[in-house]
Amino acid sequence: MLTRINGLNIHYLIEGKGIPCLVPSLAGTVFYERSFSRKLREHLQLIFVELRGNRSHADDVQSLTVELIAEELAKFCDAIGLARAAVIGHSGHGIVASQFAARHPERVSHLILVGSIPKWDAEFEAERQRYWQMLASPERQEILRRNEEHLAREMPKLSPGAAITRQYVALAPMLWRDPNYDSTDLWADTALNREVWDRFWGEGGQLRSFDAAREFPKIKCPVLIATGLFDFAVPPTSWHGIKEALANHTYHLFENAGHNPQIEDQARFDSALIEWLRLKAV
Repeated sequence: MLTRINGLNIHYLIEGKGIPCLVPSLAGTVFYERSFSRKLREHLQLIFVELRGNRSHADDVQSLTVELIAEELAKFCDAIGLARAAVIGHSGHGIVASQFAARHPERVSHLILVGSIPKWDAEFEAERQRYWQMLASPERQEILRRNEEHLAREMPKLSPGAAITRQYVALAPMLWRDPNYDSTDLWADTALNREVWDRFWGEGGQLRSFDAAREFPKIKCPVLIATGLFDFAVPPTSWHGIKEALANHTYHLFENAGHNPQIEDQARFDSALIEWLRLKAV
């Protein structure tokens, strides 16, 4: 389905029943459509929205900020007649979800941050390096080294969008409990927009501008922080000393998962989220 926001066609998909729940993305929602289970769709009405790129218009990417994307998410809600909803933010999209909850607390019933970056700064980068060096086994480190060598040979043959997904696949030892996990199928039929990716995830990208110390205290709804023990991209320890700024938060560590507990430890993830929603009914 398409709706018009600021003169742009924005693609979205609604599946499931229950509590309305936004799943925003700047990298296409296909990955997330495949990530969340049928069981979860029995409790949540998942609203997958591509705020830029893939099946949505991109327009002037260089003027975009996290704040502007948060405002466009509010306009999307207006366009589909959604007054209030839960929001799931995964990885970098957790920053988008957090910014939306901070700017529009009256519109967010629950905030679910999965493998989410709390703040992207030098301290976060240093913690990521420490966690990898301390806990990644020699075998895991060797698999990553081989993957990166293969990726370097492959890169010249790839389109800009395909290069992003291939890099994600190659980073399996950092992202998954199983260092050989192949996530290629999760990205099938996704046409990533390189300009959007670089604007938000690239060197000096807009996701790094999010000020957790300033924004987290503005978030009034219940917050679930779901992290994976084997997440070397966004280590669970990166939330230390930051999560306390979220007044009503629950921190859940999934010991059998990495960056995507909704996939690797799906049954436990579903049960934990459904129970948390029951306890935090508002």
